[in-house]
Amino acid sequence: MPSLQQTNLAQLFERAPYLALWGLALSVGSFMVNGREIAVGAAAMFLAGFACVGMLIFIGRSRLPPVLSWTILILLSVFLLLGTFDMALGALLVEGALSVLSAIAILFGFSGLAFFGSLFVFRQRLLQWLA
Repeated sequence: MPSLQQTNLAQLFERAPYLALWGLALSVGSFMVNGREIAVGAAAMFLAGFACVGMLIFIGRSRLPPVLSWTILILLSVFLLLGTFDMALGALLVEGALSVLSAIAILFGFSGLAFFGSLFVFRQRLLQWLA
């Protein structure tokens, strides 16, 4: 892996615990406001966050240039998160059962908690494996 990409990953792993706490705060706030009606959507967003970590590992192991690999990772992650959000929570949002602010908190809270939490928990193994 190129040294620039390794430096970028190390910086991402350093910020991961703070971003995971932010995701936890958004997730708890979302559940306090909306309750059980978002349970399936929250679980789907959580799994989508884990899938984004899988894509990070897959893209990190490739030998693409850093700019291209990060671009692919960002585009695939956005498509995955927004597709999951639309399928799991889009109907609630259209019906008006879910506010836009709550939907944004669910989107970034649960997926961010899964993504950055798993980066924090498995950071040493990921750095060794991606090296």
